[in-house]
Amino acid sequence: MQIFPGGFCTGGWVELVRRKLLFLGIVVLAASVVTVTPASAAGNGRHILAGAKPSWATALPKSGYLSGETVTARVWLAPRHAALLDSMAAAVSDPSSAFYAHYISAAQYNRMFAPTSAQLSAVTQWLTASGLHVDSVGADNAYVAVSGRAAAFNTAFGTRLAVFSIKGRTERAPAADVSVPAEVAGTVMAVTGLTTFGHRTSPANLGSPAGFRNATPCSAYYGEKVASSLPQFNGSTLPYDPCGYTPSQFRSVYGVTASAKSGAGQTVAITDAFDSPNLFSDARTYSSNRGESFSSSQFNDRSVHEPDRNAQKVADCGGNGWYGEQNLDVEAVHGMAPGANVWYYGAYSCYDDDLLAALNQVASDNVASIVTNSWGEPTFVVINGTLYITIDQNLINAYESVFKRGALQGIGFYFSSGDNGDELDAWGYKHPDWPTGDPWVTAVGGTALAIGQNGNRLFETGWGTSQWRSSNGYASWNQNTFPFQYGAGGGYSQIFPEPTYQKRAVGDD
Repeated sequence: MQIFPGGFCTGGWVELVRRKLLFLGIVVLAASVVTVTPASAAGNGRHILAGAKPSWATALPKSGYLSGETVTARVWLAPRHAALLDSMAAAVSDPSSAFYAHYISAAQYNRMFAPTSAQLSAVTQWLTASGLHVDSVGADNAYVAVSGRAAAFNTAFGTRLAVFSIKGRTERAPAADVSVPAEVAGTVMAVTGLTTFGHRTSPANLGSPAGFRNATPCSAYYGEKVASSLPQFNGSTLPYDPCGYTPSQFRSVYGVTASAKSGAGQTVAITDAFDSPNLFSDARTYSSNRGESFSSSQFNDRSVHEPDRNAQKVADCGGNGWYGEQNLDVEAVHGMAPGANVWYYGAYSCYDDDLLAALNQVASDNVASIVTNSWGEPTFVVINGTLYITIDQNLINAYESVFKRGALQGIGFYFSSGDNGDELDAWGYKHPDWPTGDPWVTAVGGTALAIGQNGNRLFETGWGTSQWRSSNGYASWNQNTFPFQYGAGGGYSQIFPEPTYQKRAVGDD
């Protein structure tokens, strides 16, 4: 990770900071706060948090209202001098900028942008006075995790939490605008956790039962064994699937072996939901079985362990169903970069507010330069023939505050593009997933890769699996009525404008 020589407020950065602060009319050490999305007045001295109430909550019928039920949420505090943060994060990310790759440290970020103790105190006092319990405070005062009865949340945020029945599930959301008192309106950036629908992520790995093995016969490399006893497909005899490529095959085909680079001196962070107790031992066994080592000194578990704030979240997310994704992610990272350190950040659940807390911890630790995230969620859904957006500006503000901090510190966030293709079959509308569609992250799509006998690439194309079944006594193949099984996601975002760095590659269409 490259740090600008001499620390933060020296040389060119001083001039950039001076000019930006003069423009904004503020002083570096002042307590002024520039919020990401200004809160609008709601009357009675309160200000509305834009986007905290989902659009579908107005249109869909309600099943009832909550009062005595326990709810958990996180209140996110806005970075100070947000406009300056935007400019600096963009500058270090722009190859044409004089400040390109001149990253700052976590301590420097905190001095410039982190919410102050006074701001944190004002927010916690308001929340506790409303009858909520403060469960924890996020790293560097980024958020306040709270729990309490729904009635207390209604009081704190001037809303009514309602119940909806959506696609066979009971969901929760504010039925009225979410607002905060005027004295904290400039500090509170977002509140996450009040809405459940559309804010549960799923792992990119579809998962397999314990002890899964590919059906035999299978191939050690692409084309080793062919299905000569089966009918041809489009005039060609198909090869049997690979049994599963090994780390050494992947390193060979992507040029890692030839480069002699192992990732030594680098740290890769991984986020997922939950924390398998056997995560490292399983990964070490996998490596050992393939003739490679994985030292305990290379692995660090930084999972966000919290009290059992909401057991329902665990049930909603499938609990240990995420363990397979965790194992896959750790084993894949170590397999491609056997010399790198791997830090695992397991979130309390698969809900956005918990995963975002894990990402915030990654940025605060400032150890990893790469953060791999094999999870995501849809951004649109069709309900009863009507299209609704499930990602709101409130949530975007919270996520992007972490992404921009990461950019300024030299941390790259990489997200899987998903397994559901364009999401049309799953959610009724073509669109890319979230957070992979955000301009501040890098989307990574799956590919179909054929590795030859010598570790060479025979072909590689976008991943998409369709189902065909044999018929007429194995004499021919017929495509299924609904052939799409799974494949990489992607597409044009209908939420974010085209970022400048895509102009040359994509154009203005």
